[in-house]
Amino acid sequence: MGWCKIICLTFLVLHSALFLLYLCFAFDYVRSLEPGIINPGIDTNPVINFAEEPNFSITTVNVEGRTFSVIVGTPATISREVPIVFVHGFPDNFHSWSQQMRYFVEMGYRVYSPEIRGYETKNIPDNDLYLLAEVVSDFLAVLEGLGLPKVDAMGHDWGSLIVNLAAKAKPSQFNSIGMFSVAEPRSVDILVFTRVQHQLVRSWYIFCFQLPWFPEIYLSGPYDDYENLNLFVSKWYLQYNPARLESI
Repeated sequence: MGWCKIICLTFLVLHSALFLLYLCFAFDYVRSLEPGIINPGIDTNPVINFAEEPNFSITTVNVEGRTFSVIVGTPATISREVPIVFVHGFPDNFHSWSQQMRYFVEMGYRVYSPEIRGYETKNIPDNDLYLLAEVVSDFLAVLEGLGLPKVDAMGHDWGSLIVNLAAKAKPSQFNSIGMFSVAEPRSVDILVFTRVQHQLVRSWYIFCFQLPWFPEIYLSGPYDDYENLNLFVSKWYLQYNPARLESI
């Protein structure tokens, strides 16, 4: 029994050391990237200011004492009864769907795009739970609050998982779903990370965010000014500037 504990402890220490080496390598890799390289061309079209955009408005939905902002697009003439709901990924926000929402409104579709849990100070949960099940529950509650009994849902990245699991939890509410950048969960396995060049390194943040305390310490930086968060987001957006963090 004693030897078993020693072996397990040794394995745990070695595993932790290798994981920390992996994170150090990943951090160095991310720092070496050119701005906007992770999502090249994502800023080709400017973000739309929905406060000044015809046929668009921003409403809010209350879910268990937390408030979620939702972009709403309503065409002058509605050509299709079932609306489209767009769910953003990480580290984007609901503005990342702005061009698609404008296009579908021009085509006569009603469109909606909610912020997800934690992207606004007014919807941060008191229990600090960001489990996928909790986020999916939020999404379904927002749809109910908007009075949408049937929707077509589009998700990108993290949003893909949200719409996928929401459709499985409540299939009667979804006419169809579209998933971008992330595949159906059952089709994803560890081989994906080894088959795609640099994918394991580029997915460093997924593993990092599973650790307690470390992500917050790392992103806040040595001077608690979130310097590393600025660095991290700058690799996503070609036209990034620090002020954009206020909307992300």
